[in-house]
Amino acid sequence: MDEALKQLLFESRDHLSLLESLQQGTPSAKQIEEMVRAAHSIKGGFSFFEKPNIVKLSLALEKIFKRIGNRELLLTPELKKNLETAIGKLRLMVEDLDNCHKVSLHKEMGPLLACLEEERPPAGAKPESPVAEPGPLHGEIARPPKDELPGRGMSVPEDMEILIVEDSPTQARILEKILSKQGFKTFIAFNGAEGLSIIRRRPPKLVITDVVMPVLGGYELSRALKDNPVLKNIPVILVSSLDDSQDIIRGLHSKADFYITKPYHPEFLLSKVKELLAHRQRADETDPMTAGISIGGVYSEIDSPPQQILNFLHSTYENSIQQKRQLAKAQAELQSLNDRLEEKIKERTRELEASQTNLRRLIEKNPDGIVVVDSRKNVRFVNPVAERFLGGKAMEFQKWLREFRLDGETGHEMEIHPDKGHAVLLEARAVKTEWEGEPSFLVILRDITERRKAEATIRRMAFYDDLTGLPNRALLIDRLEHCLKQAKRENKMLAVIALGLDNFKTINDTLGHSFGDLLLKAMARRLEQSIRKGDTVSRFGGDAFVLLLSAVGSVGEITHMASRIQEIIQPSFIIEDRELFVTASFGIAFFPEDGAEPQTLIKNADIALYRAKESGRNTYQMFTATMNERIVARMELESRLRKAQQKEELEIHYQPQVDLATGRIIGMEALIRWPHPERGMVPPAKFIPVAEETGLIVPIGEWVLRKSCEQGKRWEKDGFPGLRMGVNVSARQFQGNNLVHTVEKVLRETGLPPHCLELEITESLLMKDADSAVDVLGKLNKLGVSLSIDDFGTGYSSLSYLRNLPISTLKIDQSFIREVARNVSDSNIVRAIVNLGQGLNLKLIAEGVETREQVEFLRNIKCDEIQGYYFSKPLPQAEFTKLLKENKCLPRN
Repeated sequence: MDEALKQLLFESRDHLSLLESLQQGTPSAKQIEEMVRAAHSIKGGFSFFEKPNIVKLSLALEKIFKRIGNRELLLTPELKKNLETAIGKLRLMVEDLDNCHKVSLHKEMGPLLACLEEERPPAGAKPESPVAEPGPLHGEIARPPKDELPGRGMSVPEDMEILIVEDSPTQARILEKILSKQGFKTFIAFNGAEGLSIIRRRPPKLVITDVVMPVLGGYELSRALKDNPVLKNIPVILVSSLDDSQDIIRGLHSKADFYITKPYHPEFLLSKVKELLAHRQRADETDPMTAGISIGGVYSEIDSPPQQILNFLHSTYENSIQQKRQLAKAQAELQSLNDRLEEKIKERTRELEASQTNLRRLIEKNPDGIVVVDSRKNVRFVNPVAERFLGGKAMEFQKWLREFRLDGETGHEMEIHPDKGHAVLLEARAVKTEWEGEPSFLVILRDITERRKAEATIRRMAFYDDLTGLPNRALLIDRLEHCLKQAKRENKMLAVIALGLDNFKTINDTLGHSFGDLLLKAMARRLEQSIRKGDTVSRFGGDAFVLLLSAVGSVGEITHMASRIQEIIQPSFIIEDRELFVTASFGIAFFPEDGAEPQTLIKNADIALYRAKESGRNTYQMFTATMNERIVARMELESRLRKAQQKEELEIHYQPQVDLATGRIIGMEALIRWPHPERGMVPPAKFIPVAEETGLIVPIGEWVLRKSCEQGKRWEKDGFPGLRMGVNVSARQFQGNNLVHTVEKVLRETGLPPHCLELEITESLLMKDADSAVDVLGKLNKLGVSLSIDDFGTGYSSLSYLRNLPISTLKIDQSFIREVARNVSDSNIVRAIVNLGQGLNLKLIAEGVETREQVEFLRNIKCDEIQGYYFSKPLPQAEFTKLLKENKCLPRN
């Protein structure tokens, strides 16, 4: 038997032991998957010796399958399907063994059986009846004696009913056919439980049962009958593929009348059936014989009839014979392996003997040119490829060879013209070998002409822009380093110009990227025309170009060059029959004033370009130290702001909103503050734009929203219900896709009632994308959140949109309130805004109220609420809480 298969069957026993230990528990899906994999791995070529293990594995898997059907186990559909397939496969294997495997050991067991027949009972014991004929051996086609054959001296009574208990429909039909031909009446049960139920209702004359069944096996069925006083005399024949000694002992303990192992001869089965039916009352069938048996160091006493003990001895003896056969087979396989190994050694020896011939053949057919030279560099052999390479240049090669180092490490290159045509570049390397018994070298010649061309192409791709063909960043820096060294030696100036097209993003977005690429190509050609010989124009990606101007005499020369570039760019571009006018902005940095390293000069030119775009575009700016200071300061501010946001160093101050009619606080606006540990309080106008530009405003805005709602909920619990919390929403937050979700999540997690939250949105933000704003505000309004327009009057609101937006409040910008009591224009604007809000049924809040006169004016025109320093400046949480507890009110006069 194959060692791999044997190991698999041992593992199957391990799986069965595992299942027995888990009978009261639930095996995991992984354990079930291992057993299914073991079943699927069993291949053909196994012997009948492994059959009990296969049957056990099949039974174990069927028990699991039943538990799945009863919903005691839940498995994936795929594993369930694999389990069902494995069960079917194992059943087929058992049936194949039943039908095909036939081994006769009757002669080998003969002497042992004769000894058993000669045994005599102890003194005083009841005389035994003659021992019945031995049962069938494992794999034997047992034939009954002629005088016991069906139809010879033994008639079949009409009431002889036999119950067949077999879970395999095929096996059950075979048994039924065998018995029916002899006149027996049969009926079938497909498991032990069903058979026991039938026996209790209609006891048969004899029971033939399989051992391995999914519900109540043959062992259990036999025990149940023999332990029942009413049914104990019904003969039971166990028919099974299990021939392991422990399995047969279990059969003996079950008190069955006979044990037949598959395959069996039908005539032998019939003879045993008729014998048991005719002699149910014989003493040798009822009186047990006690025998002691030791297997594997375990001693068992079997209280069973003699025939059962004979069957057991047959099976155990056959197992021993089978193991000897397997050992002999393994020894034969080992000998076969040794023979094959010796043959391999002989074959390898023959190969080594032919190595010299093979070497010559390989050299001749090698695609590389090979020249064999001896240690004195004399040519001994030239293969056809080398002859073609060298042509009539053999003498030239011989001369070149004198200078060639035969060390096997150094590669040499030589250029030849074999046919007065194109040049061929050869690479030569030497390899030590032995030629005709002498130490020699193989000089390998390889044509590397195409490789060098490919390397040149790769080098071009590495240093040139794919789109425009201009030098890229890497090549520009390389040239700039070279020019800087020369300028330092000669004490000369050079300049770096960073150039960016104005509004190129708009061109890409409106006309498409392919159109933008064509424009960049055309721009590259014009820039090449604008520079001097020895200068470099390169593309850094996008619409960014960098020009290197070497040997500059003065600053005026550079400004003249910048003006000339602008003039060359100024004419229109005709691209795909479309006329397009393009402008560009420039940033200029000089060596040595603005930097002495390539990266420094390029960076400073970029800073100057950024400043040129800020100054209105279509111009140029020269780098100054002030520009760098601004950039450095801004970067430092951004870095410190990020740390402040991460460490929650920011604070929220609350400014009261007061009802003009009652003078009481009805809400507050949450305002972000940044107490810098070194600079003190940083004005919001300084760090808010940086947060907007870098995107930090999104996490900061969400933090302000959450903290404000948490504080509002605390004030509600402290006895100040109904206060409205105003929170500003930035453009970045509003244009994102998560604002509605974020607001809903914060309200749910903090517990603040939605009507107590008012989101403040600027007028210009709403009008940037009014249609989208209507959708977002509608979703926020459905949450129950109040919405207000901040800084109203400073933008360009559309009254038609304002009418349709779910806005509840207009906040009048403080720029109109500042001079409202003295400036007629401002007072008229504020009146108009109040009238507009009242007409649209909106609440009005005046921001930046600082004087008593402003308060009185706003009362007179019936403005609803005010907010400003007149009542209170923005306060930290603790001070605002104190203000609430003091119940501060706005004076009436």
